[in-house]
Amino acid sequence: MNRTAALIAMAVLVVTAPRVRAEVVSLEISSRTPYDGGRTFGDRGSYQRCRGKLGFAVDPSLAANRQIVDLELAPRNANGKVEFSADFEILAPSDLAKASGSLLYDVNNRGNRTCLGQFNGGGDDFLMRQGYIVVWSGWIAEVLPGGDRLRMNAPVATDGGRPVRGLVRAEMAPDREAERLNIAHWGNQGSYPPSERGLDRATLTWRLREKDARVPVPRSQWRLEQTWVEADGERGQLPLIELVLAGGFQ
Repeated sequence: MNRTAALIAMAVLVVTAPRVRAEVVSLEISSRTPYDGGRTFGDRGSYQRCRGKLGFAVDPSLAANRQIVDLELAPRNANGKVEFSADFEILAPSDLAKASGSLLYDVNNRGNRTCLGQFNGGGDDFLMRQGYIVVWSGWIAEVLPGGDRLRMNAPVATDGGRPVRGLVRAEMAPDREAERLNIAHWGNQGSYPPSERGLDRATLTWRLREKDARVPVPRSQWRLEQTWVEADGERGQLPLIELVLAGGFQ
């Protein structure tokens, strides 16, 4: 394992150890590129951006992993473990000997990196000049592809080989006029697709305030539209589902 791979594994262990136990079983580096055009950051020199995919395996029989919803329904490999993968990205000095020895793992916001804007504000490039190694990885399977977002690819849970079915409730709070709304509320996030039977029985209500009584909306005045999003050579694990209301949202 090279130093870059070791850094990734270390970051994953630091993040996952307190709650669940997972192990890295594969690492694929897809690109290494100079960061910010190869600009140097004082004595730390230039930085390099490394991207790729990590493969993980978790043991569903471990007590620490039982909090993962429906893990017992996911397919398993020959060793009885559940596998999944995630995008990763590392920013590190091109010469790792110039790194400070400190690693910052940034828990991304729905696939979007945030720490550079928070720590490097004003163009002072604090993290780079201090020699930090910065690591991100995908952790939300609902994130739609596109926009350079980091994603996780999760296995599909089944009930004895059949689709897992259940009630799904979504609540939206429009802050501007709109013809349609993503039922996931968050932009760039997919939702569980409704079954044909579920769509026939679906209901929609509205209320002005949280404590107000819910007012039913006639079924003829709304519909759900489902779109499978493809971008960056990948397809979303879940579709984008939008609620379209006659007359629009206020």
